[in-house]
Amino acid sequence: MKMKMVALLAIFHSKYAPIIQMALLSVFQGGVIYWVVFY
Repeated sequence: MKMKMVALLAIFHSKYAPIIQMALLSVFQGGVIYWVVFY
């Protein structure tokens, strides 16, 4: 059961990690720009 979850998580991670990374990066950059502009 646990191995199935790990395998599923690995597949999910390899499939969606780049998208999540890009999203986090864009959010982070937006936050930095916001912080620089408004503070």
